[in-house]
Amino acid sequence: ASDVYKRQGERHTWFIQSLVKATANLPVVDVVLTELDKYLDENAWFHGDNEPTIRSLIEHYLRVEQTDLSFPIIMNPKIGVLDGLHRIVKAHTLGLSSIKAVTLVNLPKPDYIGDF
Repeated sequence: ASDVYKRQGERHTWFIQSLVKATANLPVVDVVLTELDKYLDENAWFHGDNEPTIRSLIEHYLRVEQTDLSFPIIMNPKIGVLDGLHRIVKAHTLGLSSIKAVTLVNLPKPDYIGDF
């Protein structure tokens, strides 16, 4: 899996493994879920040819169901959530009030840069 950030017409992509490695020594904190509510109203998964079909909804449902809340979400002050939207959804569906998170202030070099 990877995360994508649009910057000045370029597509910056990080493999999740790169982000996890960059956060290895960062403190893990609890974030109140209501502080992340804005992500529940964004279209984070369906862009371009990736339509919200029943099949794609099942795929995301299974990812939410199987996600492990012991891993913190990864956030960046400028971009927001870099990794962990399925965990946020699971935490909400379980009625939790907070989720574990790390904040990556300095992003590592992207694993890929290309045009959008």
